[in-house]
Amino acid sequence: MFYKAKAFTSISLRWQPTLEGVRSRMSRADIIIGGDVCPTPRNEAYFRQGDSGALLNDLLPLFKNADLRIVNLECPLIDRPSPIFKRRPVLGTSSQCINGLIACGIDILCLANNHIYDHGRQGLYNTLETCRSAGIEAVGAGRSLQEARHMLVRSVNGLRLGIIAMAQSEFSIASEDSAGAAPLDAIDFIRHVRNARGNTDHVIVIVHGGNEYYPYPSPRLMQLCRFMIEEGASAVICQHSHCPGCYEEYDGGIIVYGQGNLLFDAQTEQSCWWQGFLIRLSLEPNAKPSMDIIPYTQSKAHVGAKRMDPEQETRFLRSLEERSTAISDRSFVLKEWAKYCDTQRNAYYGRLCRFSHFLGRLGATGVVAKAFASCADLPSIINVIRCEAHREALLHILEDDLRRRHR
Repeated sequence: MFYKAKAFTSISLRWQPTLEGVRSRMSRADIIIGGDVCPTPRNEAYFRQGDSGALLNDLLPLFKNADLRIVNLECPLIDRPSPIFKRRPVLGTSSQCINGLIACGIDILCLANNHIYDHGRQGLYNTLETCRSAGIEAVGAGRSLQEARHMLVRSVNGLRLGIIAMAQSEFSIASEDSAGAAPLDAIDFIRHVRNARGNTDHVIVIVHGGNEYYPYPSPRLMQLCRFMIEEGASAVICQHSHCPGCYEEYDGGIIVYGQGNLLFDAQTEQSCWWQGFLIRLSLEPNAKPSMDIIPYTQSKAHVGAKRMDPEQETRFLRSLEERSTAISDRSFVLKEWAKYCDTQRNAYYGRLCRFSHFLGRLGATGVVAKAFASCADLPSIINVIRCEAHREALLHILEDDLRRRHR
C-alpha cells in the first residue's frame, strides 16, 4: 500500500496508467524523489551494466510510471582518482555507473551534497560532463558558485517546475573562485523564488542537510524549511541524515526531514541505514501538493532496494507517523535536540580540541596558533565550525556546559 500523507489513504502497488488516467494527469505532475545513491563495490557491476531490475527490484514500476524522477548522487563520477585532503570518507565511483541511473529512468541528479567534491574540480567536472552526455540534468553543483546556484526549470505535463538543490556548508561548497556545491543560503533562495514568480507553478527545494542518524529536525533546520515554504516553495525535501526521518504539512506545503538512503551499501552498525522511503509528489496548477510515501529496505539482505513486506511496511509507517506527529510540539523538538547534542558531546569536543589544556596558556606566545595551522586535522576543525548542522550542535553543547558550570 501507499501511505498518503495526512490523508491516511492507500492505493494498490499494481497501479497501471489507463488512457483515462493519462488524460487526467495531463495537468498534473507525479514526481518520484529518492534519497542518497552511491554505487559501491557490492552493487557497482549492476550500475555499470545498467541492470535496473537488480537495483530497484519491485520499486522499478514506480519510477517508470512517474512523470519525473529525481535522486541525490552522493559521490562524483570519476575516471581516475584525485582525492581532496580530508579525514572523513572520500567517495567516488566509475563514470560507467551512469548506465544504471539511465536504466532506472532518472531525469535529474542532485549534486548539492557533502561528497560531490571529494575528488576536487576534476571529479566534479567529469560528473557534470558524464551527466550531460547521458541526457540527465544536474542541479546543485557547478564550475562556479553562480552555476551551482542555478535553479533548474522543467516543464512536466504543462506544469512549470522550479527545482533548487542546496547543501549545508562542508568540504564541497563552491565559492566565488572555485567549483562545488550550492550552499544552503536563505538569501539566495529568496532571490530564486522572486525571479521564478510568474514563470513557475511549483518550486521544489532539495536540502542536503541535517544531522546523521538523527530522525528529527534541529530547531534551526525546522525554522529554515518552514521559512522556505512561507516564501513560496511547495515542497522542501531534506536528505543526508542516512535514516528515515519525519515530515509535516506546513502552510500549504510539504516538508520531509530525512528520506534515508536509496542505494548506498556500507559497513555500518546503524540499523536505520538500511531503510528509507520514496516520495511521490503530486502537483497540479493552483493547488496544494500531495504526497505518497513508499517504504523500502536497501542493500543489506539483498543488492538494491525493494519494497518492505506488508507487516514491516505497516510498522514503518506507524513509526513514521508517530515521529511526524511529535514534531508538531516545539517543546518536543527542543527536548530531543538537547538529548541528541548530549550524546554527541564527547565526539564534538574530540573534533575541536586536539590539544592538551595547558596549551591555552601559551596562546600569547603564538604556539597554539602555529600548532593549529600545522595540525593535520585542521580541515576537520574548520568543517565543524563552518557546517550549519555541526555548528548548531557544537554551540548547544558549549552553551549547555557553560550553564552547568555556573549552576
